[in-house]
Amino acid sequence: MRKIKFECFFFLMICMLSTACDFFSCHKKEKETEPEYNANELWRIKLGDIQHVNSVIEDNYFYTFNGETEDVNERRFKVLKINLKNPSDIIVSQEFQGTESTHLLIVEEKLIFFTQSSQIIILNKNDLSVIKKQYIGYPRIYDKVCEYKGNLYWANFREYSENENGERIYARKNIIRANLQEIIDFTGNIFPIEYLCDEFNGERVVSLYIENGVLYFLTFNRDWWKENDEKSYLIAWDLDLNKKIWVNEISKEMFLSEGDFKIAEGKIYLIGNYGRYCYDMITGKKEWSRVQNDEDRFKEIIIHTADLSKDMLFYDEKIYFTNEESFMSGKASGHPKENYKNILCISAKDGSYVWGDMIHFGISNFIVPCEYNNKIYFSTEKGLRVYEAQKGKLIGVDKEYNCSGQDPMYKYNDILLFFVNQYDHIDLVAMKAE
Repeated sequence: MRKIKFECFFFLMICMLSTACDFFSCHKKEKETEPEYNANELWRIKLGDIQHVNSVIEDNYFYTFNGETEDVNERRFKVLKINLKNPSDIIVSQEFQGTESTHLLIVEEKLIFFTQSSQIIILNKNDLSVIKKQYIGYPRIYDKVCEYKGNLYWANFREYSENENGERIYARKNIIRANLQEIIDFTGNIFPIEYLCDEFNGERVVSLYIENGVLYFLTFNRDWWKENDEKSYLIAWDLDLNKKIWVNEISKEMFLSEGDFKIAEGKIYLIGNYGRYCYDMITGKKEWSRVQNDEDRFKEIIIHTADLSKDMLFYDEKIYFTNEESFMSGKASGHPKENYKNILCISAKDGSYVWGDMIHFGISNFIVPCEYNNKIYFSTEKGLRVYEAQKGKLIGVDKEYNCSGQDPMYKYNDILLFFVNQYDHIDLVAMKAE
């Protein structure tokens, strides 16, 4: 028994030593070979210690959240309105308890978001005064709220129970609709909401968009490994007629993880776990698809998005995105480590691999890059990285910016905005793109 324990301990130590050697070797190689980039910083604003992923730009203003942690059970946040032409001009809302849960949505003169305590908060866009705080249905954390003709639409955080046969009995439906003005006028405790699209019983809706009166959404069933698995679907729903336009089933072989889809130039681009495809927005016809099985992943670059990926960049008929792979991914899966990339560019024409890069420490799933002057900017935990858009040549890395890796970059004319981790707080940084 002692011999077995010693051999197990010895094997574990060898694995840990091998991993450490790989890490320091990769780190040293990066440091020696990567060109430097010197960002032209314009200004920065000190924020709190809670990272947010839900900011928005409209006109000349940047709206974002500023959160503070009092203790583990006590979080507070405010909304900031920053004048991008004069960044010292900042309007601050009152303080709210908890953390925000959805992206900021601007509807006319109103700024709208949900909190994790199931409140919808509606602010005056101009001075950030509170118009309404109302308890309502459960939005999915970090998801979008959309608006069409005065109605709000969002994805439900699906709840279910099981009957005596182990079958799921769903307590809620997929899509929620609520009239904005009725929410403002409501005087009761919990606002009554309306459910839509109940014929699609995926466990949850992971993405939704509205364009030209059509609601596009993706359902996802987490228990894809079960033989009696429910299906996942990509759906187009006419909001005026309140009926389905088209639906495409997403098989578990092609879409095994949560992800996002990108709408651009009349197409819907869907990238999941080892499967990616493109649909026509109007007809729902599949334009192309690519699936990587286990054998493929030994021979070619492995392409997938991260769980809960927030968005992708579409530029010049290419799609840019990130995932959470690292230098350890090959060791964990057995696939060649050179097949893993966590910065990726694919062709929007056919889904083929164009270029990619591997940051050995790994990066976040919330990173969304920006483009300016045929350059692609990524704000990562390993610095601000700048690539040539077409071929992926690394122009340089500014390692002075230990970016949070938890928020998209934002572009305003020739100014790029991103968040930098200062350990005890977060800085919002503006740089001039070149």
